[in-house]
Amino acid sequence: FSIISVSYDCSKHYIKSAGYDWIDRASSLCKRKIFLRTTIDSISNANDSSGDDCGYLMCQYEKGNIDAIIIEKAKNCQTLMFGEVHDNALSGSPPPVEDSLYVISLLPKLKDLNFKYLALEVNKDSPPNSHSADIIHFYEAYKNKKEPLKEIYPYAKPGWTELMMVAIDLDFQICFIDVSLKNIEGKSTRDNEMFKNLKNDIFAKDKDAKIIVYIGANHIVENETYGIYTCGKKKTLGLLLSEFTHDKNYSVYMGYTYNNPAGCDLCISRFIWKTN
Repeated sequence: FSIISVSYDCSKHYIKSAGYDWIDRASSLCKRKIFLRTTIDSISNANDSSGDDCGYLMCQYEKGNIDAIIIEKAKNCQTLMFGEVHDNALSGSPPPVEDSLYVISLLPKLKDLNFKYLALEVNKDSPPNSHSADIIHFYEAYKNKKEPLKEIYPYAKPGWTELMMVAIDLDFQICFIDVSLKNIEGKSTRDNEMFKNLKNDIFAKDKDAKIIVYIGANHIVENETYGIYTCGKKKTLGLLLSEFTHDKNYSVYMGYTYNNPAGCDLCISRFIWKTN
């Protein structure tokens, strides 16, 4: 297919699509306006930069067309996976939010392509003072109030509340799919249980559902891997979805720039992270 050249600017893309200044809303919630602005600029600069080393599954021609490639592929896929980083900061403090910001920039166009659901690696049974607990509290509060909140959610990973805010405003249906290890240890794997949650919560009711899955980068590879908490090989969520949708799953890796995993459809890390 023919790729139309697209210049990526996260803030302009979203503001133009949604019709209001998301940056001001997000900064009022998380008090990170300067950091967010710097982050967005770094994404634009990285995407517009030139160089000989194009990275995994990318070429020089494609550097300015990352979003166009993803949108084109999304037209024919049922599940679209974005592999993010939520364990450690890649650089600086507070932790970066480039992965969330990039996905936010695509949400309006994906909504136009009939993507209706956003599945998140969030555990509904997590204890208080945790990432999942804060995300769920934010979801419940924002969905009811539909306005910027004064409460602070210190345990939520950077960018996740902003992603939720935009998704709710665009009328995506949110699904929390993660599970506790203590409930499945020795019996199953997190990937298998998250797949079951997707089947039970979404596919059982809407077999043709188009779903965005926002999840840790290691879960999106579409081949068997050796898991930390499992003996022997395990099927990742990416592989399970690829099999279930008959290869209509598309996986976009946004993890560490030094890790280019086999089994992903597209690796865009070096184009969204601020790297030397």
